Order: sequence, then structure tokens, then C-alpha cells
Amino acid sequence: MSNDPCSWDHYQVEMRVIEIRFDSASNSGEIFLDFNKSSLAEAPRKMSELKDVVVDREFIELNSIKEGNIYTGVVSELTDGNCEERIVSFDQKLVGKKAK
Repeated sequence: MSNDPCSWDHYQVEMRVIEIRFDSASNSGEIFLDFNKSSLAEAPRKMSELKDVVVDREFIELNSIKEGNIYTGVVSELTDGNCEERIVSFDQKLVGKKAK
């Protein structure tokens, strides 16, 4: 990353939960989201790749996450400069343990 100015395109998005999967041998899981705009709309995306949280049964229950839920937010995609390529912000506060 650099200190040079960067430019992004910003998209108001809806993210619909299309699938919730769990590893049968552990408590870990994954939430798949379908975006209505931005380059993220090309294919379903894993929430854990977009938000720094541990996706497990506790996280899903705590936040009442179900297939069909729709979350809103902003996707900022880099158009110029040497900065983070994409930033996803959720309007809803999702409570959970940090993954990193």
C-alpha cells in the first residue's frame, strides 16, 4: 500500500444469504452471499472473506442469520492508485469473534 491518493467507485449493495454450510466434524461454517451490484455480483461470496469474523454456529445464532436474509452496505472498488483493492462495509452490526 502507498501514501499516494487513491480513487474508488462506491456501490450501495444488497447482500442476500443464499446458503449456510457447516463442517460436519467441527463447529465452523460458512455463509454465502449474493450481491446485487459491483464486481462481487459475478458469483456468490463467502462472508468470512469479506468480514473479519469467525463464522460458527454461535455467530449465526447470535446474529439471527438465516438463508434469505438481506444485508445492506457499501462496496468500494479501487479505480486508481496502490491501495486496498476492495472494501466491503455492512450497514448492520454483526457481532462475533475476530478471525485474525
